Amino acid sequence: MRILRALVLLFLLSGCGGGSTFAPSAQQSPPPGSGARAVQVQLVITIPQANLATRKRPHYVSPSTESLTLLVQQAGQTALTFTMNLQSTSPGCAVSLGQVQCSTSVQLFPGMYTATISTFDGTFGGGNLLSSGQNLAFTVSATGSNTIPMTLSGVPASILVTPLSQAFTGTMVSGFVVGGMVAQPMSVVALDADGNYIVGQGSPTMKLSTVSGTGWTVTNPPVAQPNVFTVEPPIATSSTVTLQVTATYPDSTCSLSGAVCTATFSVKNDPRTLFVFACHGVSTSCIDSGGGAVFVYAPPYTGTPITITAGIDGPSGVAVDALRNLYVANWNNNTVTQYAPPYTGGVNNTLSLFSIDYPSGVSIDPIGDIVVSFDYSDGTAAYRGFSTSDISWFLGGSGTPVAIDANGNVFTAPSVIERSIVEFSPPNYGPSPIRTIALPASLNPVSSVVVNAQGTVYASTLNDVAIAPAVGPVEAYFEPGGGNAYYATYDPSGNAVVASTSGVQILSPQAALTTTITQGVSITNAFLGFGPLVACDNGYDIFVANSNATTVTVYELPYAAPSITIALPSGYAPVGVVLGP
Repeated sequence: MRILRALVLLFLLSGCGGGSTFAPSAQQSPPPGSGARAVQVQLVITIPQANLATRKRPHYVSPSTESLTLLVQQAGQTALTFTMNLQSTSPGCAVSLGQVQCSTSVQLFPGMYTATISTFDGTFGGGNLLSSGQNLAFTVSATGSNTIPMTLSGVPASILVTPLSQAFTGTMVSGFVVGGMVAQPMSVVALDADGNYIVGQGSPTMKLSTVSGTGWTVTNPPVAQPNVFTVEPPIATSSTVTLQVTATYPDSTCSLSGAVCTATFSVKNDPRTLFVFACHGVSTSCIDSGGGAVFVYAPPYTGTPITITAGIDGPSGVAVDALRNLYVANWNNNTVTQYAPPYTGGVNNTLSLFSIDYPSGVSIDPIGDIVVSFDYSDGTAAYRGFSTSDISWFLGGSGTPVAIDANGNVFTAPSVIERSIVEFSPPNYGPSPIRTIALPASLNPVSSVVVNAQGTVYASTLNDVAIAPAVGPVEAYFEPGGGNAYYATYDPSGNAVVASTSGVQILSPQAALTTTITQGVSITNAFLGFGPLVACDNGYDIFVANSNATTVTVYELPYAAPSITIALPSGYAPVGVVLGP
């Protein structure tokens, strides 16, 4: 789209006669017996090329302008009508500094006038109306020269709302979804009939109003940023707000034929449920203490959690499917237990793993297969639902939680001593990987693997973090500010969010350290296979399982200090955190 900027449209008034470049279709006659002499009036207009449209200008003209019409009236009577083409080859037009500048002269007698000017994307006043100036008052003086600027209003053919944050997904047509708990910015701009942005002087004032939906906070664009507004979702419940944006002008632009000055769109929030799996005590492992629990917190995470203990014995991994079913890998009793929302009815299903020891992680693929990694057994298995027979057994795992992408491909580390990540494809995941991502020999063994919606793989290697794109080798690896990098995930911008003994670091894919969070973070060696000590929602909120404490802390931008501190029920310490729908 081309950007519209306000351009100079002037009447240049000078003291004596002369001809016009184009003859007007109607010309003023002198007042009877007045003896008045006509004054030459020069009309100058500049049309930008699209690549110059980013320059700030004092008045508005579209880069798509091809012609204009002019109506001059005095005391309600037509004094002059005029049509002029504005192409580079039109009489009176020339190209200067990449812009088309056109001028012509007409004659008017001294006095007070009003002008109506319209510009079009076709020649001879044809095509779409792009801008308009209505009842613009000016005075023709018999003596001296006067320059009278006249601002045109861009005529909107549509209104476009777009996100200014990656916390949003969707479009105006499909509706937007916003993640997180804080206000997020959006842009609203009017477009002319040729898809150019109407901004600067001559652009409308944008106002928003709520059509339906409650609990949302919406701010109108401020004077300093006339095209930016924010929406803040309710935290506790899922909700959709329908908003109407209205473009207003000081004149009657919105009453012109073809003008579109209102539009509606919807925004839905995406509140995430927080699942914290925990063991008894900070200094005692789940193996030693037995039991354990999963605590389910609804946003804003300050209320009493739902506590799940039935069937749980050494929780080492947690996964949530699209239907909000919860799956827990139990290290001590070799099971994966399933719980259905609202998680108060006890165990819903159990997958018994028989002689296979120590499940250390669990993930759910898009068709409901249960993928389990095992410690000490150097392997990973996939199960079709709760069948006791695995559908595939393949190298991988060794205590490393597996990651599954949107297509059901499984990513894991092949062993505790190899420095690589292997990828297996559904439906049977084997027997051989479809891809091996080699890590530099200087890195340590892999302790965690995650993959985002774009297929980017993030791997923690105890001291370092490696990032590999969906296709190709590792592109970045780095030590995140010292300490042991136990677990890495990602934020909506694709930055790595890393939990280590130095705190939580946010690192760009270009291996640059952008932020370090230390206040309220207490992380040591996680008990089981370095579980998910950190999670990030679609609104950039970061959740940290403080494995050396009894708390989970939540951080909102700019991450200076915890915005929420969750104290777990007495006697429990977090092993990991997972966000679910």
